[in-house]
Amino acid sequence: MNPTGTTSIVITDTSILINLSHTSHLALLGKVGGLRFVVPDEVVAEVTEPEQLRTLEAAIANGSLRQESIASPDELTVFAELSQILGSGEAACLASPQAEAGLSPVMRSAYSFAKLAVDWATAAS
Repeated sequence: MNPTGTTSIVITDTSILINLSHTSHLALLGKVGGLRFVVPDEVVAEVTEPEQLRTLEAAIANGSLRQESIASPDELTVFAELSQILGSGEAACLASPQAEAGLSPVMRSAYSFAKLAVDWATAAS
């Protein structure tokens, strides 16, 4: 647990999962107290190397990671907008049902900037 006694959510992108898998450290995510690691479906789909995918699926099965889907209309709208300028994994991380409540001020700024860029690109076309 963290000092406040709550669990913080960490939404993991593909590169982090691949790097931890490549170094045989993906299982460490399940051992970090006070943090819950979430992986969107789109991130799982980006892992295409068979051994890395097996390691990722094992981490999901043993509870080290929790796989989540983007499902609500608001989440799908954000995902569609961000997918215009980001990869599907990155867009899914920001559109994740956990993202809005758990974004740090820096990530909120990055998210706001990405949305502004999408709005600007849409208006310019």
